[in-house]
Amino acid sequence: YLYAATKGAFEPFLDYYSDKSGFMYINAIFYSIYGGDMTVKRIIDYIVDSQNTEIPIDMTQGNQALDFIHVNDIVSFLIHCLNNEDKLANGGIYHVGTGRATTIRQIASLVENISGKECNINWGGRPYRERDVMYACAPVDQTTSLTGWAPMIDLQTGLTQYLRQINGCDSVSYTHLR
Repeated sequence: YLYAATKGAFEPFLDYYSDKSGFMYINAIFYSIYGGDMTVKRIIDYIVDSQNTEIPIDMTQGNQALDFIHVNDIVSFLIHCLNNEDKLANGGIYHVGTGRATTIRQIASLVENISGKECNINWGGRPYRERDVMYACAPVDQTTSLTGWAPMIDLQTGLTQYLRQINGCDSVSYTHLR
């Protein structure tokens, strides 16, 4: 996508100004972020919205497998980097995710299990987008070995927190939490 291309094209500018001005930077590649107060709808939001509609929401077949990481883990990574700046490589590339890929269909199933409500999704109602990413999973072992940081929030816990937050109460059932 163009958005990804512009991010990649910006790196030579950072290299240039880092050399010229003597500042350090890192390239943190964040995978599929969820949780917190989202400013735009993400796939998880559409899945949750489907639980409260009579008309099914059209989605792809849902076989895209993505690495979903909670926003609090992103914040944790950034704080860790600030506190350990001397251990990071200037211009270093760090993949920030959980190291686990989960399909969109699996996310819908988790949302149903946590909330106790069925999703109303028309799987296959939309075609995959041209150049759609079908698999994206962060190589976290590399990032952990380079930075000493690791994510702390598993998908089940993060989705439970997120559903509680967007529902504005503690009404989410805990059918699969132990």
